Amino acid sequence: MKKRRAPICMLLLFVLIASVFGGAIADNNTAMNNTMGWDGLYKTFVKEGGTPGQWASPDVMLFSWGKEVRYGGTPISNAKFFNNSSISWTEDAKWGSGRIWFTYGDNRSQYWPDGPAEGRVFAGWIQRGSMAPADFRGINDSIYPKDAKKCDGACSDPLPL
Repeated sequence: MKKRRAPICMLLLFVLIASVFGGAIADNNTAMNNTMGWDGLYKTFVKEGGTPGQWASPDVMLFSWGKEVRYGGTPISNAKFFNNSSISWTEDAKWGSGRIWFTYGDNRSQYWPDGPAEGRVFAGWIQRGSMAPADFRGINDSIYPKDAKKCDGACSDPLPL
């Protein structure tokens, strides 16, 4: 009987250790975490024409992760949320197609209208109609300073830009 308990105890110990380490790895791996906190209102920047183009800030974009994307107050249809940090859409009647990737900060100064970006940001592209794809960026902390109350997805009066 003692011989049977040893393998079972070893198996239980192995499962316990694997569970503890697996949980720690998942907690520290943002790609496995589906509560990334990308929700909120983002000031957007669009640049057509590649490098020589000029940045414009046409509107704001609202994200309710896994549920809804609104640009300029209009819902974007066919939005697909994936990898806990990306969204794509195609054939939206007003906003065409696009793809964006979220990250915390971006130090590439040439990539943003005002130099390196801090806080929650996204980068990608948007294409309306037959126009060429345009560079598309968004910054969350430019609208919500640190520790300010954030929109929970039902914002009737966005903060002024």
